[in-house]
Amino acid sequence: MIINFKSAATNFIHTFILMLMFIGSSHGVKAQIVDDSTLQWVNYLQPKDTFVYQVTQKKLKIMGVDTSTTQHYTYDLTLVVLDTAGSKIKIKAEYNHYESKLKDALLEEVLKSGEGTVVEYTTNNFGVFEGISNADQVIKKVKQSYKSLEKKFADKPEIQQVLKSMLNRYATKEGIEAGGIDEIQFLHTGIGFQYVLYKDYEEDIHMPSISGGVPFDGVRTFRLLEIDSLEKTAMLKIITDIDGAQFRNETIEVLKSMLPLDKQKSFNAEEVPEMFVQNRLVNLFHYDYGWNLYSYNIKEVEAGGNISQEITEISLK
Repeated sequence: MIINFKSAATNFIHTFILMLMFIGSSHGVKAQIVDDSTLQWVNYLQPKDTFVYQVTQKKLKIMGVDTSTTQHYTYDLTLVVLDTAGSKIKIKAEYNHYESKLKDALLEEVLKSGEGTVVEYTTNNFGVFEGISNADQVIKKVKQSYKSLEKKFADKPEIQQVLKSMLNRYATKEGIEAGGIDEIQFLHTGIGFQYVLYKDYEEDIHMPSISGGVPFDGVRTFRLLEIDSLEKTAMLKIITDIDGAQFRNETIEVLKSMLPLDKQKSFNAEEVPEMFVQNRLVNLFHYDYGWNLYSYNIKEVEAGGNISQEITEISLK
């Protein structure tokens, strides 16, 4: 059974208004279970609440029966609630303790430059991500890191091109929100709705593009997989299917932009195969307080029989 979120959200809003009449201004009341098979996922947070996660990132290439790991690194993500007054929740995210598990000179330097990065963002009262509030400071750090890395790899033109592409992608607020803070986005995906066990809920979405251009069309499907009344946890699966043709066209433009000007004209777009693009996310959360305990996401792109995967695992320490 598939339910569209437009009608489901209406029922949820009515229920939530009634719930607000009982909880008033308190963020500590536990009232998300409606019955044995229905719950609402809402964050109940207080200022100074702190959550420390270990994040593991991997990139895999799968060709037939052969799988290779091209990137593997870990870091700590600390989230601190700054303010819950009014209609928004303000949260500070700090990135520390980066460690590369593979020998990669460029990656190691990029990770080092990200040490201590602070991102401040807001959500609505439910806990739904709204946007970065200190984009100027983050962009300043991105540009400083770029200049430092540019000097360090001055004798490597191929790396210079990669660095320039990274700068173009993450030197705007939209670019950072689209691909620079995926772990934060994952932790908040699915919050703000009411779910019935094993029912599918669909919504049409627009996913930020690779370069910050026209967003990709997509369909996101939510399913509540489990409610554990003993542990007071619930598990939500979110599948996002992205328009493969739009993704391929954007990929072609990005690949061309990374080439020297004299080679861009001879780039053969026909050599870029059709693409299948899907994100698969599972969130395990504590339903009394609404905070995420564990998140696991696979971004998968299949092209010409070859598969690339970006795996993100986020676990509460």
